Amino acid sequence: AVVAPARAGRLRTLAAAFAVATFTTSSLGAFFVLYAVDRGMSPATAGLTVALASVVNVAMRVSMGWIADRRRWEAFGEGGLVLLCGSVGYFVLANAKSWWLAVGAVLAYGLGWAWQGLIHLGAVRLIPEAPGYATGVLRTGLAIGSATGPIASGLLIGIAGYRVLWILLGLMAAGAAVAVLLTVRTPVEVP
Repeated sequence: AVVAPARAGRLRTLAAAFAVATFTTSSLGAFFVLYAVDRGMSPATAGLTVALASVVNVAMRVSMGWIADRRRWEAFGEGGLVLLCGSVGYFVLANAKSWWLAVGAVLAYGLGWAWQGLIHLGAVRLIPEAPGYATGVLRTGLAIGSATGPIASGLLIGIAGYRVLWILLGLMAAGAAVAVLLTVRTPVEVP
């Protein structure tokens, strides 16, 4: 199927934004436990915190998917809003101790990564004549973010420490969310 250039361009822009978002979440997944233990949390509690954040993430994905199936949501827009809410968690982590570590993790991981199902729905709705192409473009962005996030973040931790990392990741997640929200507000021709 031939994909209209405007819709293909929008999809590439969204893939880039979600690559940045995935950079943040893959970095969180790689370094949260080490950070939490460094801040005084026991390894077992840090592991349980990740498990709790994962449960919140799964619950958010399933509930948003259930709602999106029943309502005509703008899936990219809703995903951008969830990502924006999740970005707050990184800023909480920047200075967190004790139970605030769990709050930051649940926000950043539980909400900050709950948008993935919505963006796949959005891709298929944006380019229904070529769903494989649409999800493939998005998955390429996600793969790039997943591969580069932990490496770059590990280097940054070595240079500047965890606090700088969490602030940078929060800014990146918020910036990606704003880019998504601005992109979905731009009119595009409908097939």
